[in-house]
Amino acid sequence: RMMQEYIAAHPMVDIKYFRMEKNQGHIPNWDNCHKQATGEYLMILSDDDVLEPGAIARMAEAFEPGVVQVIGDVVYIDGDGIETSRKTNPHGKYDSRDFWDSRLNKDLHDTPSAVMYRHNQGDVAFEKGKPAGSAMDVATSLILSEQGIIKCIDFYVVRYRVHDGNDSKNYYRCAFSHVGFYQLFKSRGVSSDKLAWLQRYCQNIIAGYANNVNEKTEFPQGTKYIYEPANVSFTNLINLEPS
Repeated sequence: RMMQEYIAAHPMVDIKYFRMEKNQGHIPNWDNCHKQATGEYLMILSDDDVLEPGAIARMAEAFEPGVVQVIGDVVYIDGDGIETSRKTNPHGKYDSRDFWDSRLNKDLHDTPSAVMYRHNQGDVAFEKGKPAGSAMDVATSLILSEQGIIKCIDFYVVRYRVHDGNDSKNYYRCAFSHVGFYQLFKSRGVSSDKLAWLQRYCQNIIAGYANNVNEKTEFPQGTKYIYEPANVSFTNLINLEPS
């Protein structure tokens, strides 16, 4: 309703509004946004984040030849919108190897809502309706880095709400998405050193999720991920096996 009222009050602004028939969660929604978008550049802004004035223009103008994704700095806020901290990335351009090193070693962070990429090149990351799960933001950046330069700009682009660990409704789903993430890159034939870095990255995240759940929890059926097992244990997940 809020969006419909805003669009009616601002007819001069080119906004397209699509409502899903039912709540499918954020991953299918991301995929649908990508398919519905028609512009040259794409940004996915979460509903509880706020863009800083001038952010879109500053990011769009950073797309010089060869740049496939632009990443901005972030102001972190709590649920009341109060600033809690700031994240500044090392600014500059990153080729594929430098980006993988910096991203997987956590020297650089591509926070969701703080990235913009060329729409046509994003087609590669979305795998025709098979997103890599809740790791989609990381997967997109790593896949795009294989196609060109990633550029980090000196500009705070978004106020990003920090989510409590409790916000993750199903740790199995989040952990399993990282298995799909790893399997996706493995199937793409990336170099062995990159695959080894990604393996450690995913295993560390999955091990963190494992501390928050009961080993007997079942993976939910009917989710739109790369694999859909009936049951899965964290033993399999930490070994990056889909079942």
